[in-house]
Amino acid sequence: MVTLGHCSGNPGLIFQVPRYGLSDPLGKARARMPAKFRFEPGCIHGITVVVPRSVSDKLDQRAGGSTACPGVCRTDRVKEALATIKRCNVANTFCGAINFARPDGTTLDPDDPVAAYGTHSMFAAEVLVQSMTYMYEGEVEFGVELARRSLENLVCGQRHTWDNPCIVRGQSGERQSGYEYYQNLLIWALPAAMAGQDLAGPCKPGGLIDRIVRAATK
Repeated sequence: MVTLGHCSGNPGLIFQVPRYGLSDPLGKARARMPAKFRFEPGCIHGITVVVPRSVSDKLDQRAGGSTACPGVCRTDRVKEALATIKRCNVANTFCGAINFARPDGTTLDPDDPVAAYGTHSMFAAEVLVQSMTYMYEGEVEFGVELARRSLENLVCGQRHTWDNPCIVRGQSGERQSGYEYYQNLLIWALPAAMAGQDLAGPCKPGGLIDRIVRAATK
């Protein structure tokens, strides 16, 4: 089982709002979710899963390294989670990491409500977040490779250079839904993650953003 609560060492933790430092117990969070997002007890899609499933993108909080914020997860459990995600979610597609998989690496049943987006679906932007999580956790080479697989499929394979999708089919690499999704602009955070910096790094004198701005003003 890989959950935010597990990784943080606090089983009751679902998410925290950094600005206020507030935690939200599972029951209260689920009660406020629209009916279409309420799956079986113990599962909230889009926040975390507390049933025996591997969730590929729910360690996004660890990518808080990109904003210089401390992570909420215990380092040892993050390593365990990332290894599980690599074995289960990444292994099920050639171009990223599928959203959900069982601990044995098999995909969910098509009629499982958690698989509403599809058994091999994945969010293009969240694959990049996942890749940066690996980078910040010391697996830079693998993180870069994960990002490359996704971007090569989208840009070279599907020709979505300027029209990135929201959801991608993990078996074919084709667009499932979404057009011109601006959340994919977080590709600009990759240089910072690759260098082990927060987002301020590329903006400092001599950094990538600084060089782009100075080149544009010449």
